[in-house]
This record gives sequence, C-alpha cells and structure tokens, in this order.
Amino acid sequence: MKLKEQLKALDKLVEKGKIIDAFQKYFDDNVVTWDSDGQKTTTKAEKTALLKNFFSEYKNTEKIKLHDSILDGHQSHSEFTFIFSNENGQKHKWHEIISRTWKDGKVIDEFYSKGNISDLKKNIEKAQKENKKLEKKEPKEKPKKEGYKKPKLKNLAAAVEHLTEVVEVKTLPKVKTPKEVKPLPKKATPVAALKSTVDNLKLIEGIGPKMEEILNEAKISNFKELASANPEKLQEVLQNAGNRYAVQNPSTWAMQAKLAEAGKWEELDNLKKRIVRGVLQD
Repeated sequence: MKLKEQLKALDKLVEKGKIIDAFQKYFDDNVVTWDSDGQKTTTKAEKTALLKNFFSEYKNTEKIKLHDSILDGHQSHSEFTFIFSNENGQKHKWHEIISRTWKDGKVIDEFYSKGNISDLKKNIEKAQKENKKLEKKEPKEKPKKEGYKKPKLKNLAAAVEHLTEVVEVKTLPKVKTPKEVKPLPKKATPVAALKSTVDNLKLIEGIGPKMEEILNEAKISNFKELASANPEKLQEVLQNAGNRYAVQNPSTWAMQAKLAEAGKWEELDNLKKRIVRGVLQD
C-alpha cells in the first residue's frame, strides 16, 4: 500500500472515532509521540495506555473532523478538530495538526501542534513544484562548431587556385582579449544541491514544525548547520523565541544532526529512543 493510501486509511479510522484501532494498526511498537508543551511517550504500549485512560472518562464522541492532509516525502500532516464528552456532559475540545514520520509503512514519530495546515500546505506544494521544474529542465545543447571543409579538387591547378582564394579572402578571426571574453552561462542548480541547503529538521527529536521555523529564522536550515551549532547558541535561539520554547533542552540536537547529515538513519532512530525530554539516557 502506498503512503498516500495508508495516510487516508489511518485518518479515516481516526475520523470514525476508532483512534486506538488506528494506533494499533499503523504505528510502530517504538513510536514516539510528543507535543510542544513537553508531553511525550516513547512506545506504542505507553501511548495506548494513555488513550484508554482518556476514553474511559470521555466515552462520548461529539465530533471528529478531518480538515485537510498533505504528504511531504516520508512525512504527513493532518489537521483535526476533536470534541469528546463524559457522562456529566463535560466536553473536552481541541484543534491540532498531527505531523507523522513514516518508515516501512508504520508511523515512528507523531507530533501535535496548534494552528492550521493551509500555510504549511502552500509551502510544501510550492517546494514540490519547484523540484519538478528543476527535474524536467534539461541543459541546452551547445551549437556544433563548423570546421573547415576540405573541397573536392579534381587536379593540381584547381588546388593551387583554391589555396590562393583562401590566402586572399579568408582572414583569421579576431582574437578576443580576456576583458572581451563573455562568461559562460550559469547552469541550473541540480535538485540534489537544493536539497542539501534545506533539510527536514523535524526528523530531529525535540524539533517540531514551529521549532523548525524558529531555527530557519536563526539561519539554521539544514543538518550540517545544526550539527555545528553549539548548545549555548541553540539555547539563546530558544530564549529569544519566548518562554514556551526556552524550557526545551537542545543538548542532543547537534549529535542527532551529525547522524542525519551522514545518512545514518538507523543509528539516529536508536539514539532518539534513548532521549527523554531532551536528555540522553544511559
């Protein structure tokens, strides 16, 4: 099943209120779920226990609405509104964007954030269109230079006559000085080069969509830049972003970014499992 179909099937189960069923079917055993307020689970069993505890109190589903969803590589983003109520009529309502990271048909990371998906969708679609344009664009062929064509001469007299014409009529082209030489046209930047300048920082444990925006504004937009950023600089960026983000611990971000930059995804996944609330566990 393609990722687009898996996302559609998962969101459909959630919209029907079968949230635990969806979690059991489409989530990895070691899935990490978290939000910008610091709440976090590190296994499917831990998250399932929280869900069961919630639904034991809020048994009535008043409304679940899927507003929109979008795919971006191996990441998906879905916007939902949830309203549940308990036996006393007390309602529990929230609106969020659920950002999921997929691997081998399973969700390995799920992040919950506030806002709407429209701006995120526009940015992703714009980037996808730009990549398609660059992939389709082919380099122009250089015009072939016409060399000297040897004439067919029937006899020696004709040959002598031809050489005379060449000497008298043909002149050497003017040699351009270095100042007159025009620079070669710049080639289009290949897609691979563009991808190297902007990475998906949300793959780093502790970084969500909003945090990625904050880092981008601080001129940290790829794994290489994040890997070279010292903890003091990152902490300063978080403090400037406000109290909500100043409490986060970025001490492992550079370590994770080095693995991501090297393409060591399995090692990165194993490292992320050992990070709890931003702290690396022994």
